[in-house]
Amino acid sequence: MNEIRILDIHEIQLGNIHFWLGAESSQDEIGTAAYKTVELDDLLGGSPVEFRECQGYESHSFVKLFKNGIQILAGGVDTGFRHVEPKSFKPRLFHIKGKRAVVSEVDLNASSLNEGDVFILDNGDDIYLWVGQKCDINESWKGVTVADELVAVRKPKAKLIRLDQKGGKDNNEDFWKLLGGHPKTIKSAADGGSDMESEAKRKHELWQLTDKSGRLEFKKIAEGVIKYEDFKAEDVFIADVGDAIICWVGSKASKDEKNQGVRVLNQIS
Repeated sequence: MNEIRILDIHEIQLGNIHFWLGAESSQDEIGTAAYKTVELDDLLGGSPVEFRECQGYESHSFVKLFKNGIQILAGGVDTGFRHVEPKSFKPRLFHIKGKRAVVSEVDLNASSLNEGDVFILDNGDDIYLWVGQKCDINESWKGVTVADELVAVRKPKAKLIRLDQKGGKDNNEDFWKLLGGHPKTIKSAADGGSDMESEAKRKHELWQLTDKSGRLEFKKIAEGVIKYEDFKAEDVFIADVGDAIICWVGSKASKDEKNQGVRVLNQIS
């Protein structure tokens, strides 16, 4: 991706703040996102819960905010996902993987395909839905949903062209031409990666951020088993629980502790 667009979604009625970080976002962008999140938290009286959403590892609560799922685009393109200019439209290839409703743009090349997932090649008026022979039913369903949506907003000329790898029902010359030609082999489902989010193997750890001594200190206070009693209302804590890293802000934490909590979270995750 050429650019990364940081997206802030504010669930004020639920008391949640989500800040989303693209896979190729710079340290300056990441730092700014954390800083602005703290500012918004202050504006809302310090009551919201803050969620750091990383591309490819979005939480279910974040994904549910989007009725039709998340569509992640490469940066540096003026036209949007649905806007079509016939003379200047640039074809795009989108990847649909796993149970999470996230659609990610990938390189427009046959090497991006794999047998275990679903892909949509958006060529303006022609929407190609390529279904890998070993894809999950959820991926197939999501692919149909997204493709149908594209066709619906581009009526009356747009049409959906479904290509099923199973049984060789994907021999479409135009489709493969857009992808640089039909390869001798398509990557296997295993090469495409597991649909399940891998469980982190590191031990659970709890870190404390405190300025009780007069200066900010960040120290590990627990490893293996994290107990509720370890948390103190006067400080900020970072809990590494394997598949997630959580910043817990005590109700009596100082402003400095609170401001540094999200920034520390960005540095260690």
